[in-house]
Amino acid sequence: MVDYLIAAAILLVLVLIGWSLIKSIIHKAALLIINGVAGVLILLILDLYLGWHIPLNSITIGICAVFGIPGVATLIILNLFGMMN
Repeated sequence: MVDYLIAAAILLVLVLIGWSLIKSIIHKAALLIINGVAGVLILLILDLYLGWHIPLNSITIGICAVFGIPGVATLIILNLFGMMN
């Protein structure tokens, strides 16, 4: 009987550790997705509504989707220094 209790306690600890890891991974993935969507939206707002001509192509949208807001900031700096056409 004691063996079953020890096995159940170990299983419970392993399940709790696994749940904690999965929850942490999902939380970080959600933050990355939100940051990427925010970056693309900021790029679109800058280009379409504020008149900053940053080329909308697969590379710039990909940079904004992967790097998010820092990617948009990098594209703005490159655009200000005339390194983008």
